Amino acid sequence: MNRGVVRQVKTCTYISGPPCAGKSTVALAVSRLVPRIEHVRGDEYWVTHPGMSFEDRVSATNKDILSAIGNVASPDVLCEWVPCRSPFVAQLHAICVSMGRQFLHVILTASTPVLRNR
Repeated sequence: MNRGVVRQVKTCTYISGPPCAGKSTVALAVSRLVPRIEHVRGDEYWVTHPGMSFEDRVSATNKDILSAIGNVASPDVLCEWVPCRSPFVAQLHAICVSMGRQFLHVILTASTPVLRNR
């Protein structure tokens, strides 16, 4: 064992859940606590595709997010977006693994009354 070599563990944390569940709030808090983490916000890509049908807009946003994750230079990345279970999540996982990143998927939720009040 070579004790002089420290191996950097690269990570990708994906926070998903319904709109208004608190994804952005949690991600911003983590970003403030861990300044080296790169934060990829799904909403930043969502707004770049106005005028598309909902399905096309989701598809374009998903593609943009996956591309952004593939281009992250920081060892740690935090991604927040809506899909909890879909081909998007599997693709995100595959990109992270191919880049040597450990993948953690956190699903946030809240009760219906809480979501409606936000």
